[in-house]
Amino acid sequence: EKTAHSVCREKEIIFSVCSFETEALNIDFPIVIRVFENLLSNAMRFAAKSVCVSIDVRHKALYLTVKDDGRGFQKEELEHATKPFYKGMAEMGPGHFGMGLGICKIFCEKHGGCVELWNDGGAVVMAVFKM
Repeated sequence: EKTAHSVCREKEIIFSVCSFETEALNIDFPIVIRVFENLLSNAMRFAAKSVCVSIDVRHKALYLTVKDDGRGFQKEELEHATKPFYKGMAEMGPGHFGMGLGICKIFCEKHGGCVELWNDGGAVVMAVFKM
């Protein structure tokens, strides 16, 4: 929660823990934080006013979901955003290399999980880490 508030200074952040069904998490915490920070920074760039973060631990997996209230993903972005070097139309300028979601996907897959993208009143990205 401290990380979320330090990254999201300009926008409102809503943070929630949905459920916590396990006693211990057997995950690489620095990797989870790196993915989390990337998802937060992406959401901050595209959010109009707020970013919602939820954490859910169930079925021996950590589900980290970040949602913004921005324009959401275009159809092409939903299909390609996790590919290395992919830049959506909103990121054609300098400063972004199109690596963030691709790296997040690799980290999640190395933990037996995945990255899922969809729209729900803005962009939603869920990172899953199996324990």
